[in-house]
Amino acid sequence: MNIQFIILEKKLNSTCESALKEYGKRLSRYCKFKYHVIKKEKDGLKFAKSTASLFCVISSSETLSSEQFSSLIDSIGIAGTSEIIFFIGFSYDSLANQIPYPIQNFSISPLSLSTSLTATVLSEQVYRGYRILKKEPYHK
Repeated sequence: MNIQFIILEKKLNSTCESALKEYGKRLSRYCKFKYHVIKKEKDGLKFAKSTASLFCVISSSETLSSEQFSSLIDSIGIAGTSEIIFFIGFSYDSLANQIPYPIQNFSISPLSLSTSLTATVLSEQVYRGYRILKKEPYHK
């Protein structure tokens, strides 16, 4: 599975960038993980692909548990899709109007988090999801 984060941010907070790199190393056992920091929304549109599962990360009270999230990752792979792309810091309406492919809302928290922190928390959740799928302990 290929997982990409498209992060709309002028510059990532250095602590969050370090965390993304760390989770990228940890995720390398399970998938290919990349993140791209872009400054303009239109620059992010080029990453949308018809062959990928596309998600716009928003804040909402409707969130998935870690087990539900791991099942989502698994079901996407079982369906034959080899790439998941998360758009972080974007407006869902704007993306839906500009991308000709289906895109879903996805929430990791009912709180409004900064874009950098959202990317960090999501990377941790992806890692946790794979640990659950592989029936490996999450906490060391």
